[in-house]
Amino acid sequence: MRVELKLDPTLKDPHAVLYASARTPEIEALIKQLESAGEAATFTAYRDNQVIMLPLQDILLFQTDGKGVVCQTEKGTYTVKQRIYELEESLRSAKFVRVSNGELINLNRVTSLDLSITGTIRITLANGAATAYASRRYVKKLKEAVGL
Repeated sequence: MRVELKLDPTLKDPHAVLYASARTPEIEALIKQLESAGEAATFTAYRDNQVIMLPLQDILLFQTDGKGVVCQTEKGTYTVKQRIYELEESLRSAKFVRVSNGELINLNRVTSLDLSITGTIRITLANGAATAYASRRYVKKLKEAVGL
C-alpha cells in the first residue's frame, strides 16, 4: 500500500481520502480505524457534585435542559459543561449526529427509525431506553448519516 501525506496549514482537522479498486474487508477495517483515531474513549460528566468518566459508547444522546446540556445513558442523566454546538464538533468522528437544535444522538445506539411521521423521524435508542425526534431542518442530515 502506498501512503502519501500532504500538509495544509489551513485545515482545522485532518482529512483522509482512500483510493481503492474495490471495497474489501481490509479497506473497511482501515476506514473504521481512521474514523476512530483521535476519539476520546471516555467523556467527562457530572452528577451530584461528582465528576464521572462515562464511556462514549454508553451515551445515548445529549440534549439541552433549561440553561445547560445533559447527556443520557441507560443508567441515568448527567450534566455536561459543553454546549451542543461544541459537542457536535468534537464528537463528529465518534458517530454523534445533531437531529435538532437541542439534541445530539449516538448513531451507534440507534435501534430503529420511524419514518411514518410526515416531515420528521422518530429515533429509538438502545431498545427503547430513549427516543428523539429529528426536526425538519435536520432530517436530511440524519438520512445521510445513516445511509438512507
